[in-house]
Amino acid sequence: MSGGRLTATSNDYTIAYARARRDLGCHYMIGFYDRHPEEDRSHKLRIESAMPGLTIRHAESYSFPSRESRRRMAVQAAYMVPTQFEGGGMRAEVFPIEPRDRRTWDTLVAIDFPLPLPSRPEGALRREFGAVLTNGPVVSKTFGRTVTLQAAASAKPGTRRLTFLEPASLSPGRYTLTAVLSDPDGESPFTSRVELTVPEIPSRRPFLVGPMIGRRRGSDVVIRGGEGADGAPADRVGGAASFRPLIVTEVDRSRPLFALTEACVSKKGAKKGRWRVTRGLATAGGDTAGALEDASFAGRDGGEMTCERYLDQVPVSRLRLGAYTFSAAVLTSDPDAKSSIDERSAAFLLMPEASVGALPAPVTQPSP
Repeated sequence: MSGGRLTATSNDYTIAYARARRDLGCHYMIGFYDRHPEEDRSHKLRIESAMPGLTIRHAESYSFPSRESRRRMAVQAAYMVPTQFEGGGMRAEVFPIEPRDRRTWDTLVAIDFPLPLPSRPEGALRREFGAVLTNGPVVSKTFGRTVTLQAAASAKPGTRRLTFLEPASLSPGRYTLTAVLSDPDGESPFTSRVELTVPEIPSRRPFLVGPMIGRRRGSDVVIRGGEGADGAPADRVGGAASFRPLIVTEVDRSRPLFALTEACVSKKGAKKGRWRVTRGLATAGGDTAGALEDASFAGRDGGEMTCERYLDQVPVSRLRLGAYTFSAAVLTSDPDAKSSIDERSAAFLLMPEASVGALPAPVTQPSP
């Protein structure tokens, strides 16, 4: 079979190489043309050989997915393998708002993404998005929406941002949030995936929630999600003064910045007393950049958990560019007390307007 040449115990590999080339040359590929293709319909495939001894490998069926099917499969793949679909300017985060009781948080699942305005007022822009929040193998929250944006005749061209806030009741623990954004007229979705920890709820002392850095809605879009009594979506579009939490805290001086902080205490087992809530602003180097008047916190009557909110305006127009930290602390009512019972902070970066985009001037103060 070797043509009279020895192939064993030999350094001559040309014979083996020649035989491999010959064997590979005995592979054939068969194709055919389907003259009656039907989208989204599976076609069975059967290939037989009249010559014995041949091995035929082929798919058992084939199909031609429609554009909508390809987009749907891409969205499913984005949920399964989110790292391959990152981008698109979409961000997602979970913000604890206040404790519902000693074991459950009321939170907001925030999804934020850019919205390029249609070039013509009669044009419309559609986006589909959804999110899945899991605690290990348990799905804690899932929702999805389709948003259609119609530009007003007076709207200036440019890109706005849409922030969708979905309420969710969560127990303390580790969670994974996966959000997917897609264009119904396109095929490539975008994914944002974050790991987060919902903290335990203190039971025998006052504590702080936040601070949450945010701005008024302005010309952007803020939608508060939710469900009605029948389980159907009952969303509300916020006004120009609606509070919009910032997921990426890179800001400019064009609009005031706000910090939303809550002081809470459990009515059961907590020490009685009146506490002080202090808030202040510091530079990255620790120098004081501004202080606010102390607030008194005693808790309201009724309910298992009582909370009070503090909405403070940060004077960004008077600050130099750079990194800042807004801090809040709860202390005893003694004005000479130095040590805090609880302390929280949030950082933001003040940048030139050209770096984050020019935004319209403020009109009114946002409501919590």
